[in-house]
Amino acid sequence: EPLNEQLRTKEQLGYVAMSYMWGYHDGNWILEIAVQSDSNPIYLSLRITEFLRTYRQELVNLDKNELDSTIESLIRSKQEQLTSITNEAARMWNQIKSQLYDFEQIDKEVACLRKISKDDIVKLWDRFINPETAPQYTRTDFHVWPTSVQQPSFEELEQYPASVLALQRLVKDGTNYDVNLEELEDFVKTSSTDGSLDSALEKLMTLYPVSQESAQELPTEDDGKGEDYDSNNDSDCRKEDLKIQRIKTGLRMALESAINAPDYRKHCSVDFGNIGMCQTREGIWIIDDIAKFQCTQRLNGLPIPVTKLVPKYED
Repeated sequence: EPLNEQLRTKEQLGYVAMSYMWGYHDGNWILEIAVQSDSNPIYLSLRITEFLRTYRQELVNLDKNELDSTIESLIRSKQEQLTSITNEAARMWNQIKSQLYDFEQIDKEVACLRKISKDDIVKLWDRFINPETAPQYTRTDFHVWPTSVQQPSFEELEQYPASVLALQRLVKDGTNYDVNLEELEDFVKTSSTDGSLDSALEKLMTLYPVSQESAQELPTEDDGKGEDYDSNNDSDCRKEDLKIQRIKTGLRMALESAINAPDYRKHCSVDFGNIGMCQTREGIWIIDDIAKFQCTQRLNGLPIPVTKLVPKYED
C-alpha cells in the first residue's frame, strides 16, 4: 500500500502502518488509518494529514494501463464464484438485514467499475479525503500517549500550532532538551521568513545540540567495516540519525504552517464547547472534559429507530 510504503518504509514511523475502509448499510464509508510508533501522536497525525494531501498528485500521475489493470482485478474478485452455500446465504442475508434487498448489487458495482476514469478517482479524493479541498472533511483522531511522555495541556493545544507542539516533542526525544513552547514558536516564525530549511535546522541544532554520536553519518553499504566494527554502535547511530531526520521533517512542517496555517473551522460551524470539548488553534475539536462529554452523550443520545420489515419488491 502507498501509505504503508510512505509512513513505515520511507519515514520508519513504526512497524504498524495500515489503512482500510468499512461502510454502513446507509452508504456511508469510513477510511481508517492506524499507525503504531514510538513518536508522539501529534507528529503522527500531521504526517497522516500530509500523506492525504500529497497523495493526490500520485493519483493524477496514475498510468492508465495500471488503473485498468487494477479495475479488472477488482472486477474479477467481485465476480468470483462463491465456494459454498453458506457464503451465498450470508450474501443474501446481508441484503435482507440491511433492508436494501438489492440482490443484483454485484452486477451494478461491476457496471460502475467499468465506467470509472482517473478523473472520477481524483474528484472523489478531493471531495471526501483531501483535507485541503473536501467541503465536509470529517475526521476523528485517537491519540494514545505513553505514560512516560508528558501530554500537552489543553491550554497549550489552544494556544500553539500542532506543528510546534510536535516539533517540541521531537526535539525533546532527539536531544533530551526541555524546549520552551513560546521560544520555539518565535524561532519558527523568524526562521520561516529568514532562510531555508537547512539553515533553520542548523540554528535549531545549535540551540539544542545533539551528542557527537548522534551527528555521525550513517554508514553506507560501501563503507569498509573492519574487525573492530561494532554493530550495536551502528544501530545506535541509525536510531539517532532517524531522530534528527524526524526533527528536520517536523521543522519543515512547522515552517510551512507558519506561512500558510491550516484552518479546519470551515468544515464545522457547530460549537461543542458546552459538551466538554475545546478547540485547537487550527480549529480541531478535542475532548477536554471526558466526564462531561460522556454525560452529555447519554442525555442527548438519539433513540435507536425500530422499523417494520417491508419488502422492497412486491409480487
